[in-house]
Amino acid sequence: ELIGLVTGPLTNFALALRLEPSLPRLLRRLVIMGGAFDYRGNTTPVSEWNISVDPEAAAEVFSVWGAAWGLEDPAHLPIILGLNLTENIAMTPSLLSRLATAAGGPSSPMSVLDDRGTRSSSSNPLIR
Repeated sequence: ELIGLVTGPLTNFALALRLEPSLPRLLRRLVIMGGAFDYRGNTTPVSEWNISVDPEAAAEVFSVWGAAWGLEDPAHLPIILGLNLTENIAMTPSLLSRLATAAGGPSSPMSVLDDRGTRSSSSNPLIR
């Protein structure tokens, strides 16, 4: 099962949907980093860069997503992580250790004193 993760403008994802209109049904989930919801923007006072740089692509993704199910209700909707979330979460060694334990692949404890770029030793490839 594939999970789509978009951390930039939705341009390429919109193009992918044009090539494969059933993509929303093929993905288990879609997570998008974008938008500013009841939060100040980072491009203008009210807009976030990933959406504002290509608003047409964002509109296309959101409209095509629902259309992929025809008359049925969508089985799942994209998860949109706005600036209010992405600017307030930091991947700390402590959080990484908690995620590794939850994923069933604990790693040796990491520290903020580790050299920059030090990778986790977790047996779980996603955590590593």
